Amino acid sequence: MTVFGYGVGAALVAVLAAGCGSSAEPDVAAAVRDFSAAVAQGDTGAACEGLAPRVLEQWGAVGEYCEQELVAALSEVPGPPGEVQAWGEAAMVRAGADTVFLIRSGDRWLVTGAGCQSARADEPYTCEVGGP
Repeated sequence: MTVFGYGVGAALVAVLAAGCGSSAEPDVAAAVRDFSAAVAQGDTGAACEGLAPRVLEQWGAVGEYCEQELVAALSEVPGPPGEVQAWGEAAMVRAGADTVFLIRSGDRWLVTGAGCQSARADEPYTCEVGGP
């Protein structure tokens, strides 16, 4: 489990506020749907392919090790995408009771944080996988 403090949160807000537009929102929602579907179907290989490199680097491996880490880390499948906020190269999606964070990598959106929750708006997110 990873906890991100105010400094990281403030930096994320600054990055998100610097971007503009919402034309990426359908692609962001699709990336969350694909990730959630892969997790729900037990296709951890496909789910790992939807993770950003920095998440894989946190775990120190890819392939089968990623799949094992993902199963151990994520307590439940993210819900269907709800509210989508996309700014520039970063996005945040409310997915059921959780929040999913993503970054743009080329023409794809990759998950940087899943199973993320914050008790209050002024508190940092705690993520089961990666972080904001």
